[in-house]
Formats: sequence, structure tokens, C-alpha cells
Amino acid sequence: MQPRACRLGLAILLVVLVALAAACGQPAAPPTTPAPAPPAEPSKHGGSVFFHIPGEVTSLSHIHIADTVSGAVHTWTRERLFQRHPVTGDWDPQLATGWHSSQDGLVWTFDLRQGVKWHDGHPFTAADVVFTAELIQNEETASIWRNNLHIGGKPIKFEAVGDYQVRVTLSEPFAPLFANLMCLAPQPKHILENIPPKDVAKSQFAHSPILTGPFKFAEYKPGEYIRLVRFEDYWDGAPYLDEVILRIIPDANAALIALETGQIDFISTTNPADFVRAKELGTLETVQFPGGNTQMLCLNNEVWPFTELNVRKAISHLVDRETICNHVMRGLARPAWCPMTPTYLFFNEDAQVKYEFSIDKAKALLADAGFTPGSDGILQKDGKKLEFEMWYRSGSDVDEQALLIIQSAMEKAGIKMMIRSYEWSVMVKAVTEQVSPLKFEAMRMGHSMGPDPDLLSLIYDITVPGAYVRMQSPVIHELFAKGRVEMDPDKRRVIYEDLQRAWGEEAGSAWLYHRDGLYIFGRRLGVDEAIVSPYAFFRYPGKLYVKQ
Repeated sequence: MQPRACRLGLAILLVVLVALAAACGQPAAPPTTPAPAPPAEPSKHGGSVFFHIPGEVTSLSHIHIADTVSGAVHTWTRERLFQRHPVTGDWDPQLATGWHSSQDGLVWTFDLRQGVKWHDGHPFTAADVVFTAELIQNEETASIWRNNLHIGGKPIKFEAVGDYQVRVTLSEPFAPLFANLMCLAPQPKHILENIPPKDVAKSQFAHSPILTGPFKFAEYKPGEYIRLVRFEDYWDGAPYLDEVILRIIPDANAALIALETGQIDFISTTNPADFVRAKELGTLETVQFPGGNTQMLCLNNEVWPFTELNVRKAISHLVDRETICNHVMRGLARPAWCPMTPTYLFFNEDAQVKYEFSIDKAKALLADAGFTPGSDGILQKDGKKLEFEMWYRSGSDVDEQALLIIQSAMEKAGIKMMIRSYEWSVMVKAVTEQVSPLKFEAMRMGHSMGPDPDLLSLIYDITVPGAYVRMQSPVIHELFAKGRVEMDPDKRRVIYEDLQRAWGEEAGSAWLYHRDGLYIFGRRLGVDEAIVSPYAFFRYPGKLYVKQ
């Protein structure tokens, strides 16, 4: 019998010999190569984008903003309780996550989003919402939104219910409540409660605001740019972009060239020629949508000659809207007969007074008012010539072209209209200065409001502080007042149709056209998650990114 160790060694040797024989009889298997890993998704994080604004901001205090340029900055930095859906127009939650009302509709409760921080890290609560509402309502604050939070001259009541609920109590039914609450972009109580209301507009906060949006204010270099940086603690996740630079370029042609050469990434243009050119180039993206924007000749109804109804009506007859829409606006606008655009609730063109282009009708109206030609051909009355100065924004080719067409018609009718350009900030100051009379005669300008027509009271209701189209008409004020408290949609429609008719009969301004919204942007801009919106550039600005 063999020793155990010997038997074990023979067994091992046998296994080795069998393995060698197998190896010699068959070729060796090729080495396996691991499958290549799928390519990594390009990162959306990081980078800077450059947007265009056409002038200097007038204020960075939301409760005092009265112009679209300043509002463009707050698109990135502030939030409201809710926002409009860009397609359906429904109310979407933002800082409020939900809401409900009492059976009589006089008490509304808003549930606030938890975990929201101000840009300085302080928590956002219901106390901030109530504080902001009361600050706007305070007459000393001189907020342009004050009327929005009053019903029949009485302030709407706001109360905090714990840290994350706000109760809103109305003294009577209020149809445009949600539209008017859009002015309520919460402001930080812990900062502003130490500043007297009358000083907020001129405080340091108005130059470097602290808000809750996806980007926070970093730097303002007048004449050059405003820089906004990512807010890392944003409640919906840190934005993709590192920063957003808003470049100040007053000249529209220069802005388009900057876009074409890659110096900026996005413009919201008012010049249809630029939009058509961008589409033809094929290297830029374009978006067109029905706009809530009305362009007009704003006439100062408190100064002569615009205190005379027949003068105002004559000017409306001297606007060749069809030519301006078809040639100056390249078909990207439609004639306007009142402030409401087709995107407004209760818009009805059949209810509006339409002033056909007619030099003869304008002359007849002026003759009936007692105007006679002077030796120089200019009409005069009581020793005063029918002449005035029309302001328009520097760098706007569209405004200049339209005004030259109107100026030619006015000259044929015996009116001397002198055209003069001003910086945007100068024009905004002139229309928002709460003095009487306002310090201009006439101005080429526009507004974007709606879709609830009640918001137009901020511009056209003589009883509202800050309204700059000051028609001396009690009828218009009464119709606004009725429309606010009428809850039946059919009855509201009748009220606002009457208002559209009254605007035309009063002819307090000469409305020119309703302009489409026109965006042009470079292809390196990733907008799919941000979602382009007619209300504020992008529905989710934090989701904008630079394509790799």
C-alpha cells in the first residue's frame, strides 16, 4: 500500500497532464474586450449667458417697478405666489403651493411652500407675504401697485396663519383677485421692516435686492451690464448656469449684430425687420407669439392742446395704422383701437370705436373746434399754434419710422408735431412722476398688462395714483369700479365692452397697434427645460443651460 502523500502527488500530476493535453489539442481562447461604456451625457451645469436689455433700469425695487426693462431683471430674481401657464393661461403654483376659498368667495387661504430661503439664507415665511402686502398698501411707500390691493378704496386684509399659510379677506366680491395678486412678489421683512416706507425706493435694497428667485443680484455697472449669479440654495434646485449677464444696448441694430456675432445669446425684439432677418439667416432660433402689448401715442390730457376732445379725435384719424402694421411692422402687428389686446379677457373689436385714416375728417374736427390756418400753414386758436413735441425712445428705428409717417399726415392737416428722442430712463421717470400735470406733452410708448382688463386701471383710471393716461372721464373710472366687483362673467363682459367703447369716444390716446412677442436667440442656448413663455421670457429660468 502506497503512502498517502505519494498517492496525492500522483493525482495532482495526472490532473496537470490532462490539462496540458487539452491545451495542446485546442487553440487558446482570445482575450475578451469589455464593451465600451456609453458616452457620458453632456453636462448642463456651468457657464454664462448674455441677454439684451434696451436701457438702464429705473429701480430694482419690485414694488416700485413701472417699466419693462426693470421688470426684465426681476424675471430672474423674484418670485410670486403663482404664475401663469404659458399655454393654458391657468394659475400655476410658485411660492404658494395651493389655495382655497370660503363658500362666499370673500376669504381665501394660501398654502406657502416650505423650505424656501431668501438670497441671504433667511427663511421665507407667511410674515414676509403679509409684510409685503401692507407695505404696498401703505400710501407713504408710493408703490405703483397700491390700487391692486384695495377694493373700493379699502385695503384687502392679509393675515399670517402660522408660518406657512396666509389668509386674505375681501370686503366684497373681487373678480380680478388673482390677476391683482400678481403684483405681490414677496419682499424680505427682516430687511425692509427697518426702513421707513417712504425711503424704500431710495434705499440700498432698491439697488441690490435680496429675493427668492433662482438667481441673485451681484453687480450693476450703468451703461454696460447687470450681473446675476446662481443661487445655490434655490428651493427647486440650484440653477444650471453660473451667471446671467444682462447687457445694456440701447440701439436695436447694435443688439442684433451682437446676437449674430455671439456677443449676446438672446433678445426680445420690438423690431420686426430684425426678426425677419434672423429667420432668413437660419443660424438663430426665433419664437413668435400673440403678445399682450399695445403701442400708442400717449397724449397728456392735462395740457393744451390735448384738453380738447376734437384735437385728440383728429390725431386718431391721422394715424395710418394699416401702413404702419404692414410696412413698418412687417405684418407682425395688428391695428389697435383701444388698450386691450386680443389676448385680454372680454376683448371685442366690434365694441371699439375705429378711427379711419382720413386727413379730411381730421381737418373737419379741428375746424369745428375753432382752429384756423396761420400764415405759416399751422392751425391756431386763441393765438396759440397747434404744435407739440412727441418723445420716443432713443435707438428705436421702429418708433422713428412710425412717427415720420404720422408726422407727414399731421403736417397735411395743419398740425406741427416735433419728434425728439430720449433715453428710456428719462421717459419712464416722466410718466411715473406723481405730479400734475405730467412734464411732457406726448410720448410714443406702450404697455404690457392683462389678461384681466382691470390691470389697465393702473394706467387709465384718473383716480389711481401713478396713472399716466389721465383721461378726465368719470365714465371710465365708474366702469373700472363696476368691473372689479361684478362676479358674473357675462355681466363683466358687457361692462368691459362699454369700457372699450368709452376709450374710443374719449380718445385719450391714439392707439397704434398690438405687437406680437418676438424672441431671437442663439443655438448654444438650451431652452427645452426652461420653457419659453410670453409672460416672462422663461417659465423656469433656473433650467436654462449652455449646450456643450
